[in-house]
Amino acid sequence: MKNNILIIEDEKSLRQNLTFIFEKEGFKVTSAGDGTTGLDLIKSNKYHIVLCDIQLPGIKGLDILKEGKEHRPDIKFIIMTAYGSIESAVEAIKYGAEEYVTKPFSNDEIIRIVDRFVHIGKLEDENKRLKEEIKKRYELKKNIIGHSEPMQRVFDLINRVARVNTTVLVSGETGTGKELISRAIHSHGDRATGPFIPVNCAAIPENLFESELFGYEKGAFTGATNKKIGLFQEASGGTILLDEISEIPLHLQGKLLRVLQEKRIRPVGSTKDIAIDVNIISASNRPLEDMVTQGSFREDLYYRIRIVEIKLPPLRERGEDISPLVDYFINKYSEIFNRDVQGISSEALDILVNYNWPGNVRQLEHAIQSAMVLSDSNTLGADSFSDLLRGGRSKVKVKIADDNYDLKELLNQAKVQIEEDMIKKALNRTRGNAAKAAELLGISHRNILYKIKDYHIVYTGDRYD
Repeated sequence: MKNNILIIEDEKSLRQNLTFIFEKEGFKVTSAGDGTTGLDLIKSNKYHIVLCDIQLPGIKGLDILKEGKEHRPDIKFIIMTAYGSIESAVEAIKYGAEEYVTKPFSNDEIIRIVDRFVHIGKLEDENKRLKEEIKKRYELKKNIIGHSEPMQRVFDLINRVARVNTTVLVSGETGTGKELISRAIHSHGDRATGPFIPVNCAAIPENLFESELFGYEKGAFTGATNKKIGLFQEASGGTILLDEISEIPLHLQGKLLRVLQEKRIRPVGSTKDIAIDVNIISASNRPLEDMVTQGSFREDLYYRIRIVEIKLPPLRERGEDISPLVDYFINKYSEIFNRDVQGISSEALDILVNYNWPGNVRQLEHAIQSAMVLSDSNTLGADSFSDLLRGGRSKVKVKIADDNYDLKELLNQAKVQIEEDMIKKALNRTRGNAAKAAELLGISHRNILYKIKDYHIVYTGDRYD
């Protein structure tokens, strides 16, 4: 598609020359000999670039610029001026002109200037296209399923925090979709075309934490044969997600706090700080406020990372979302597995709706995925979820005192019991391999070790209890 260019110049010979050279360069050229005609053309047509003299009969170039930019902010204005009116040209830059060129100028000079803005325009169009593409990929209420009231509140918060660059804490149980929500925040903000760097803090060995996040200089330690850029610098212009931030060792939390406060990092082995331009989102499946009380998480860091907190509800508290989630996953894996699965039986759906889902949305996705692999039918039936029937439908035994009506506390007790039972089940299945059990449950190795200790889970000779 040809770029449209408008030339507003009262000197006929220059106007004709500019028309000739830009038509030769492949532009679609329109010209005007006075300011009034030029402004009317801007208002009634779409131009990519306007070449405008500053001294014109009728409306002056500066007024054309002001009104033209109000009408079409995306037009690139190049002001043409004589040597004696450079001050006016500088003033035009303040009002939004992209460039000015002094008369007389060569054909090559003006072509080079215009070509530069054609290239800039293409980059801006591509940037806009990418933003829209990323936004659609994480479009709220379409690609992130949630019709329930708790999820509607989450969507509202995402829309609010995406407009500003502030630290956000996304909290929720394992499998609730913390990274997905973090990506949605990133994709709906002004950093959408920048990088999104997720960092699993639990997977970084303690002795490599600083070098991974902040980078290091050549020779900083044995084996540092080359300079390494840290993850914070890799995320420059975009967003970094510090997932499982609760697993950062206490003695390193102070260094992270300094980064959040000053937006500067110091690579290992360097004597100079580096400014970083990055939005920071943290995520945790552990209650950080409890860790603050216990002294295992710094209070000042906690308040710094949760300027805004988005709490993701567990799946058991948003039962009305299960049916649309099931439909979404069936459609997704029908395409991936090249299967013609039409839906799910009402009996099977009842099983899924009444199940407790300790692994939340991630566990539901895995259950649908498994059912579609093993089922020969184009409708998923109750037999497709036999594992849930055998292991997940049993009632949790929570002792309830006659005078206890604290539902929240009782539900928390049930959650703890389910979590303990699931960890024991995973350990028995993996023959005591904690790393594999953690992978099976969708939690970190460090997290399962904490849980084993907290719940006093021990090997009794033939199984874990």
